[in-house]
Amino acid sequence: MVEDADGLGETAFEQLVDYVDELKGYRGGPQARELARLVDPGAESPGESWQRLRMLDAGFPRPQTQIPVLSPDRCRRYFLDMGWESIMLAVEYDGDHHRTDRDRFAYDIERSHDLDELGWLVVRVAAEDVLEGEGLLLGEAVRVRHENGEEAADEAAALRP
Repeated sequence: MVEDADGLGETAFEQLVDYVDELKGYRGGPQARELARLVDPGAESPGESWQRLRMLDAGFPRPQTQIPVLSPDRCRRYFLDMGWESIMLAVEYDGDHHRTDRDRFAYDIERSHDLDELGWLVVRVAAEDVLEGEGLLLGEAVRVRHENGEEAADEAAALRP
């Protein structure tokens, strides 16, 4: 249900929350309210939703979704799937098209160089990572960010589940 509701947009999300709030006293109402709290209107794919839910289940704080970032030359605008802007740590879910579409692959390389230059640490995960339990590489990224003494190390440490 959550992955079906993710990506609704703010208005539809607010309508969902209002509707679920009206289910008080109905069978399944408490579960529906709990699930509604997990919905994120910024999710753009079921894979992003699954990854975010895995991170929440592991104890990470709720990440911001669709973080806007300008390239170093300010000519390109990117939206990072999810992460924590204050410590420049992002999680990107890459569907199969990131590997099979040559244009997308080339774009991703340029984007990766830009994000590196800006100081972002990006953890990239694929469907297999999320579904088979390896999608929590984020813990390692948080550890590295913290141990390298980078800015906002205390915030990075606070992300540890």
